[in-house]
Amino acid sequence: MSLVRGANQKIILNLSEDYPGLETVILNQNYRSTQNILDSANKLIAHNKYRVPKDLFTNNIKGHEIVVRSLDTGVGEASYVAREITSLKETQHYKYSDIVILYRSNYLTLDFEKALMAKKIPYVIYGGIKFYQRMEIKDVLAYFRLINNYKDDISFERIINVPKRGIGETSINLIKNNAIEHDLSLYEYISSDFALEELPDRVSKSLRSMIARIEHTKEELEEDNEIFAKTLEDLITDIGYYDYLKTQEEGEDRIDNVKSLFDDLRHYLQNNVDATFEEYLQNVALVSAQDDMQEGEHVTLMTVHTAKGLEFPVVFVVRLDQGIFPSIRALTEGGYAAEEEERRLAYVAFTRAKERLYLTYSGGYNYVVGSNLVESQFIKESGNSNAIRTTSFNNGYRYQPRPTPQRKYGFDDIRDDDTVSFDDGPHIVQEAPQSNNITNWEVGDIVIHQKFGKGVVKALEGDNIIVVDFKEHGEKTLLGTHHMISKGVK
Repeated sequence: MSLVRGANQKIILNLSEDYPGLETVILNQNYRSTQNILDSANKLIAHNKYRVPKDLFTNNIKGHEIVVRSLDTGVGEASYVAREITSLKETQHYKYSDIVILYRSNYLTLDFEKALMAKKIPYVIYGGIKFYQRMEIKDVLAYFRLINNYKDDISFERIINVPKRGIGETSINLIKNNAIEHDLSLYEYISSDFALEELPDRVSKSLRSMIARIEHTKEELEEDNEIFAKTLEDLITDIGYYDYLKTQEEGEDRIDNVKSLFDDLRHYLQNNVDATFEEYLQNVALVSAQDDMQEGEHVTLMTVHTAKGLEFPVVFVVRLDQGIFPSIRALTEGGYAAEEEERRLAYVAFTRAKERLYLTYSGGYNYVVGSNLVESQFIKESGNSNAIRTTSFNNGYRYQPRPTPQRKYGFDDIRDDDTVSFDDGPHIVQEAPQSNNITNWEVGDIVIHQKFGKGVVKALEGDNIIVVDFKEHGEKTLLGTHHMISKGVK
């Protein structure tokens, strides 16, 4: 007998047919939410064809109007949510434990985690793991740290057999002992002639192949540091890490988490055009170092699936973007039935709220969805299409540039005045990065680069990223607004 996860609504829908004469009693009084919240939920679920018709009502007060906010970026959306939580606590006297942030999938948490940390708001992820503590994020960051510091034995040991390279415990212990004997880091030892002589040929070849790919990535970053996200993602793809994740439990979700990390890289690049790779790693260290700070009350973050059966005075349903919620994967694979299931999930999310309900969504390009984001159909279907477009948070948090980028990566290198901050001060930021303000690139356009010379746009990618073929330097992927490039005459 096969077991299938999830509820089957057909059991309820077909109950009267399967058992003729059965009396149906509709339990439609709600004792949790205000009428405004229920009205919105009722409008939403009414779009489902396959359901037992019912309209929830309550004897509670009509309550607060539902708040809908549209932000231009995911970072801006997270910034808004964090600021609103602070306001609710300071002016409306809600406790952090009264508040929950609900989302469709776990890969969406990074921006919100950063925003909450920047505002010093304690939080927990219920039924999940904080972003930087997830296995796949630790794996990818270990590769990144090795690029920056080949003496990082902890990172090397983490990825020595990830993805699988057939390196057993005996071989790993031999490598560690030999490296100590020769006074070398693990990376240095594998690169040395000692390893060729002392390790089994298969082990030596496998690990030297990995190191060769890391060295190639290092060279690419030194040559062209303008858009390191694609260079690093090429590394992760080439070593077979995405294929490896597909073999793991919840593999697709893990892949989405890694893509979210690269989204963060791209955002960092756009807001810090002269940034170094080392600088990005230092900022990751600054944020992830706070992961274990859990004192007092907490805001709760969880998926909508996890929230079933729970209730909170204040609910933020975030990333209500088409393709995110409803999920593009669900819609693609399941058709109309999946759309109804996604709508039921949104209905669950809305009705977790007792007093206040916030619906937020953002714009910009999303690399998991693979397109520019627009508002979810659930906004209009729930009668909330008149969103207040908020643009004051679009820049989101900015990272403090390091005046000495030659320093090696490590927690000890983070100064006390290094901050991750929102625009609501007080904070330490330099002037906004320079931009050429060109956002209308087309395939075939001539590009003039101060370093690489003349080239031609061969392809366009999301968020104004252009692929350029330079006559002297070959193909490069660049940010279209980078201050070192301009348009030439065709």
